[in-house]
Amino acid sequence: MVNKMTALPNAPQNTVTRAIGYATRKRQRGVVLLDAMMSILIAAVVLPLGVSMALVGTQTANAARQSNLAYGATRQILENIRGNDVGQIIVGSNLPAETYGPVPQLSELPSATASVSVAAVTDSGAATYAKNVTAKVTWRTGGVTKTRTLSTRIAPNGVGH
Repeated sequence: MVNKMTALPNAPQNTVTRAIGYATRKRQRGVVLLDAMMSILIAAVVLPLGVSMALVGTQTANAARQSNLAYGATRQILENIRGNDVGQIIVGSNLPAETYGPVPQLSELPSATASVSVAAVTDSGAATYAKNVTAKVTWRTGGVTKTRTLSTRIAPNGVGH
């Protein structure tokens, strides 16, 4: 049975069916093209945002890793110094960090340098031969110089006396 609303007058049934099929296919092509254009537009907006977020995440993770390495290096320097007899620790500033032992973390930091400053304690309540020790690690990342500094007091009877 032929639909009287879409049928062409005096046209055979197969002609009407072909005309309806052609109009439907043409409409579907337009919808597919519109879908494709919307998908491309969304991808053009979302993809750069995703890449940007991944890049920021990578940079943040790298900065955190470097900060942890620098902290570990300053702690290693202080531990190396604590392993020495307090009387053997040289009083001075900007001594090479490797004076008291190796600091392997420095090799993993870009353009890293480390120094140690040791000062005799002059407080009246401090133990004899007590020394204030400051370890400093400096490195460059992304064109910015960063520094991590730790200080402690070392005495013959232990740390902090």
